[in-house]
Amino acid sequence: MLLLLPLLLLPLVQGEDEGRVALQEEVNVLLYGTLQLGQALSDTYSSTASKLQKVMSRHNRQENSLQMLREQSSRAKSEEERLRREVNRLQQEEHEVQMFSRRIERELWEVRRGYRELQKKVQHLEEEESKTKAEGAATLKTKTERQNLILQVVMEVVTQQQAQMAKQRQQLHHILRKVSSVH
Repeated sequence: MLLLLPLLLLPLVQGEDEGRVALQEEVNVLLYGTLQLGQALSDTYSSTASKLQKVMSRHNRQENSLQMLREQSSRAKSEEERLRREVNRLQQEEHEVQMFSRRIERELWEVRRGYRELQKKVQHLEEEESKTKAEGAATLKTKTERQNLILQVVMEVVTQQQAQMAKQRQQLHHILRKVSSVH
């Protein structure tokens, strides 16, 4: 600001003494002021250029960080989608296994009911056999034992399927925990 003061007064001085030649001292003051103004502008330009370079450097780092975050977000979204598909697949499998297990349970219940009825018939026939023939009851007893063996096999299959369902349920819960930790 002090440098501009002599420049502002210059037109006033010139207006009074238009015909007068400027003194060397006035010229020196003007040159010195111009040099100081040039130096100040040069310093301001250098400072501004340095600040601008720092701002651009920060901006580039932030852009790089944003790009990395975008890529991470994209990977997380694709992983989340993959996990959702896997969860849906496992839920579908679990539903199918549950339906199969229910069907097996119904069949097992029917087999048990048939087995109880068969046992009653066997008992009744054994009572009759003791009165009549031993040969007919032995055949019926063999059929009953065969039915008992079939029932045991079906019960083993149901037990295996229940274990498989429990394992799939654990896998499903594990995946669901992964999905919820992604969010």
